[in-house]
Amino acid sequence: RAMELYKNKWKKLLFLTISSIFFVHLIQLPVICCICYGLNMQIPSYLTLTAAIITGNIAGLIPLTPGGIGLRDFTIFIILQSGGFSNTTLIPLLMSLVLIIANMIAGLFFFDGGCRKKTAEKCGLKEV
Repeated sequence: RAMELYKNKWKKLLFLTISSIFFVHLIQLPVICCICYGLNMQIPSYLTLTAAIITGNIAGLIPLTPGGIGLRDFTIFIILQSGGFSNTTLIPLLMSLVLIIANMIAGLFFFDGGCRKKTAEKCGLKEV
């Protein structure tokens, strides 16, 4: 169904894909800063933090574990350690916990299937 909706809207799809790449990575910066603040830890430099988040998310795409958990955490941990920040074991673990909770809450919106039969015409879909 998604392919039918975006069949002739490749510019919009490209824009949404590129913008989501930046927003997904950059929205995690304040999450990690809040985690550090809550644990009364030194907030890593933004350059180190951005490198850790982007590289960790890319490592999380490797299908070794469900959701990339573990590999993403380890990558973020190693980069933060390399950036000179000690005692950063909890930061990637708590970030993964926040991501899991946010995904579970967001997943509730998909239980009704997105478009119900009576609103299928509003979504531009044909009833099956």
